[in-house]
Amino acid sequence: MTVTVTAATHDDLDALVASVAGLFREDAGRHDPLMDLGWPAREGAAYYAELNRHAGPGRAACSSASSSPGPASAAPSRPA
Repeated sequence: MTVTVTAATHDDLDALVASVAGLFREDAGRHDPLMDLGWPAREGAAYYAELNRHAGPGRAACSSASSSPGPASAAPSRPA
């Protein structure tokens, strides 16, 4: 499997928020009965858009990942 991680842009916000909502339901929703599972739908897009806006040109506070079938490969990480 090949995993690609890229800086999230405004065009990625809907998919990012959908992913966050899934994580809220799957992880926190199972383990924390007080978790506000509606937060991503209600406030997620504005929250992540603001994070990226403050990250500055050429940087992103959020990332988007996708995977495709195939052999796993590791790319060197670089400092933020």
